[in-house]
Amino acid sequence: MLRTSVRKTLGYKDLESKLRNKNFDAVYFLHGKEDFLIEELTSLVIKNAFENSFDAEMNFTLLYGQDTTLAEILNVAGSYPMMSDRRLVVVRNFDKVKKERSKDKAKSLYQSWQAYLKDPLESTILFLVAGELDKKDLKEEPYLSLEPYASQIDYLRDTAGFITERAAKFGWQLTPEAVRQMGVYVGESIREISMELEKLFVYAAGRADKTITDKDVMTVVAVSREYDVFQLQKALVDKNLRMAAGITQMMLEEGTEPVMLTGQLTQYFMKLWKLKSPVVRRLPELEMGREVGFYSAGQLYFLKDLVTQSERFTVAEIERALQALLQADLEIKGVGSLGDAKLVFAMLIEKILRP
Repeated sequence: MLRTSVRKTLGYKDLESKLRNKNFDAVYFLHGKEDFLIEELTSLVIKNAFENSFDAEMNFTLLYGQDTTLAEILNVAGSYPMMSDRRLVVVRNFDKVKKERSKDKAKSLYQSWQAYLKDPLESTILFLVAGELDKKDLKEEPYLSLEPYASQIDYLRDTAGFITERAAKFGWQLTPEAVRQMGVYVGESIREISMELEKLFVYAAGRADKTITDKDVMTVVAVSREYDVFQLQKALVDKNLRMAAGITQMMLEEGTEPVMLTGQLTQYFMKLWKLKSPVVRRLPELEMGREVGFYSAGQLYFLKDLVTQSERFTVAEIERALQALLQADLEIKGVGSLGDAKLVFAMLIEKILRP
């Protein structure tokens, strides 16, 4: 049974539940940053819309925005199904749908579009999928009339919650430490998290308690993700507190000497500090390189990256980082009150990236 009444805005979880239970609406408009989740919902409606392959063969139409027009979409959506209760029309890349060049034709077409959306054909599921859209674009046609049917699917803020729920969906659970390790090694990409979880499920297949541990994550996920000081520097440049903190913890767990790590970071920020000097920036490229420890022409490739990175920090931020590194070095060597290297580095990253 299709529902043609206007529904309230639904998020990913509600949409997934409705599609899985075959509780279909007549129109869907999914847009946003998280293309992986949108792809999943699209696959779900395609899978559940028909009772058998014959019905699907006769009544499923897949269109791509860049290859179609609004008029063609209306024509297919307005057609009745053949020997079936419903027709499914999926339009991928709806944000790229061809536009009418004539203003009069475009106006007439939008009127037809608005009329259809006010009273969509009950036997058709019109499933429109788009990428990230600007708020201004959403206030214009063909998106404006879709507002009652729109669902914005963006990155999930609670990554740990997503990992836990995703695992539970497939009958698995992760220990709290395993969840933390996933956040460190994989980051916040829903696509990558889902792919790595699938690897873990295969690795632990047959396990009676259906539990993934931090050791499993280290074995399956971390084996191909070796972190070093260069990746730590990148995380610092990107101002990614979570990633930078996680990389330092993993480096320490893998045996990196704390004193060596503070030394490497101090050298890095000293180079950035020198590159903030107007006098140094006016030097010829080769001489500028020598100021930061690059003595051959072949190393100038790295100088360009370093100059770009220096622009991501203010002088005050670099000096704050150097002060925090000095304090951390003293703490690690036993002068200060803290004795645990992991705690010292957790506080260090916090001080570097937050005022």
